[in-house]
Amino acid sequence: MNELKFHVAEKELYYKGEVIVKYSIEYPEIISSPYEEGKQAFNYANRKRALELKEFAEGKFYEQAKKVYDYNKEHDYPFIIFKLILETKVTYQNDRRISLYQEEYIFSENAHGNTIINLQNWNLPDGEML
Repeated sequence: MNELKFHVAEKELYYKGEVIVKYSIEYPEIISSPYEEGKQAFNYANRKRALELKEFAEGKFYEQAKKVYDYNKEHDYPFIIFKLILETKVTYQNDRRISLYQEEYIFSENAHGNTIINLQNWNLPDGEML
């Protein structure tokens, strides 16, 4: 069976001495041998998505949080920390197939956060997401 390692990228981003953004991005990597292109395609796709979310959190999301922070402080409103969370669960796994359930949660200035569910089913020998 393929051995998985989960990576987690976590960070708190500060502005004017206060935390305004927190993110936690969890993604899997197949680390078992032998080397197979299908496994590498799986690893690449999950690393790429994690990097996209990290860049978003430290870029546009952070810039939006700074604007809301300044506006709220100027108008004496409370500021609630912006959050981005990606959690990954393996729902099925054997030597040829792997299925993931990913929940992406983003909270910004709205009354509640948004959740996006991403399901992945992979055929590992040929590296295709089904």
